[in-house]
Amino acid sequence: EPPENMEVDYQLLGPLPDGTLQQIMVVAAGKKLIESYMAVFKEAKLSLQAIDAKPASVGRAIVGANEKEGILLLDITSTMSTVSIYEHGSIWVTGFVNSGGNVIRDEDTGEVLPAAEQQSAIKRLVSSIADEVDHVLKFYHNRSVGQGKVKEIRVSGGGSLIDGILDDLKKTVDLPVQIGKATITVPSFCDRRFFGALGSALYVAYETD
Repeated sequence: EPPENMEVDYQLLGPLPDGTLQQIMVVAAGKKLIESYMAVFKEAKLSLQAIDAKPASVGRAIVGANEKEGILLLDITSTMSTVSIYEHGSIWVTGFVNSGGNVIRDEDTGEVLPAAEQQSAIKRLVSSIADEVDHVLKFYHNRSVGQGKVKEIRVSGGGSLIDGILDDLKKTVDLPVQIGKATITVPSFCDRRFFGALGSALYVAYETD
């Protein structure tokens, strides 16, 4: 999207170690996308408090407020996988893989692939995710003003429910891999497919605390 079609916001993360510069997280989204969200809330006669970046909302849902070390969030949806470092209530760096759980389906028909093809597709996806995890960690360690230590990977998203994907991840990446769990009590149906929505619902409680 050209810049004139984007809405841009930012958050100060803190000064660099020498105190000369500030590190800033910048978030951009298409104006049409934001307008579509606003229209939905207007039609429902609801007050829109904020439009949240999904990595931040996932972190809010599955990272405890008192956790000191950074957590690498891996959110695997049907079409995209997002890799983020979450520390002290903020996203410090985010990367993307333009592939997700739909790799186990035929691109044209949407039908589930045969088992052998699924396994190959999952391995390719995991390899791409592992590469992006490595890139994000290197950027975080080299450029971040955070503590520079990442405890583990926490996985969310519907794509992470695919059989075998977590096992392949554990064999491929160097960090411990855990299934993300909500930090508050939620109904049993609110599994890791819905952590983005859960974190957005917690926005007011956390951001105004």
